[in-house]
Amino acid sequence: MEKTDSSLCDKKSGLALLRTSQSDDGKNLLLDAPDMPTLRVPLNVPVTNDVIQFRLWGLEVEGYDCGLSVTCWLDRYLESSGNKLVCYTPDLQAKRNVDDPKWGKRMVHDKSVFQDISHFHLCTVASLDDLNSKLENPVTMRPFRPNLVVEGVKEAWIEDDWKYVRIGENVILRKTHLCGRCKQTTVDPETGVVGDEPLKTLKTYRCMEPSHLDYKGLNGAPVFGIKLNLQSRPDTIAVGDTIYASY
Repeated sequence: MEKTDSSLCDKKSGLALLRTSQSDDGKNLLLDAPDMPTLRVPLNVPVTNDVIQFRLWGLEVEGYDCGLSVTCWLDRYLESSGNKLVCYTPDLQAKRNVDDPKWGKRMVHDKSVFQDISHFHLCTVASLDDLNSKLENPVTMRPFRPNLVVEGVKEAWIEDDWKYVRIGENVILRKTHLCGRCKQTTVDPETGVVGDEPLKTLKTYRCMEPSHLDYKGLNGAPVFGIKLNLQSRPDTIAVGDTIYASY
């Protein structure tokens, strides 16, 4: 997050080159960036650290400040001052999704933390293949930043119509809305350079009609992927799990 407006900073092209991983012992978050030393951030942030209150997409949320050493590292890399890394624990205030002016009515009982609003973002390889068939320079899934990628779907964009998704036997997700895409998708994740694709091509054929239920909330943005919230009790999922979808 940035000092200037206390809003989460996730749109600087420089952050596209920042890599995160976990230490072998599972106790530290590792941050790596070009021309920077690896930074080790303890995952168990002391509850005595300052609590930072800020807004993310207009909704109030809290996080523990991860410390001065992290701020100095981020300031040096981003060439700006006052950047902070924050950590959420269940004792802090989460976002009340019902207060979101676009999608809140669909999430009356849901809460989220540092996501845009929904818990999960799902994309299919079939839809990526369809998009790439229209691009001069194909892209990977990385610019779209999903945390769930589905293989084996034969029809592109079929996920638009899914209402529920079950992963394995126990995890059930409820679709909240289609995922409208912004200029962040044009940032090359390998170089941080901003271009005009794949957003330019998506706009030619993936904008919803005015009659679509999500049209107003998308505000003209083209669609790639869907957003979902957890409907069942939390459980473990893994690469290779079978996906079931209902309409």
